[in-house]
Amino acid sequence: MTMKRLYTLVFLAITCVAIASTQGIQGKITNFGIFRSASKEEVIKSPQTPSGVTRVDVGGPILVCATNIIPAKIGILFGMSYEISNVPGPDRVIDVTKIARHPRITKPDGTTTDGFTSIEKQPVLGGKVEGFTGYGFDHDYELVAGDWEFEIQYGGQTIGTQKFTVLKE
Repeated sequence: MTMKRLYTLVFLAITCVAIASTQGIQGKITNFGIFRSASKEEVIKSPQTPSGVTRVDVGGPILVCATNIIPAKIGILFGMSYEISNVPGPDRVIDVTKIARHPRITKPDGTTTDGFTSIEKQPVLGGKVEGFTGYGFDHDYELVAGDWEFEIQYGGQTIGTQKFTVLKE
């Protein structure tokens, strides 16, 4: 057997395992709208976001109002809760890709952004992941009206998306 053929067989085997590992996985949006913090927040530096930080609610955020119409006001937290089920294998931590798309934001340093992507570690318990993604308005420059969209991916597969319309009052 030639080396080229051996490499091809190994590549095909790895590809088949990767495809099989995400088959049967299901995802759904469990809640969306305006949320509030349930408890203490942890602030993590995240230069890919417009504000440069991500706030993680240690107790998980609480849904205040199920809506996709969001007022552009400081202090508003909006987004979606999601569930990924049928994750194969033992309980562990997996990488979940979170994608945000939004109207162009001009940051104080003059740079602009129209979205960001982050990969976050999420615990798998009993073959299921429960998580949240969204955005909180902390600064005036973030208060941009228009369509905002959040997407969750696992293993290259889109688990769910949710679109919001942010309105200036």
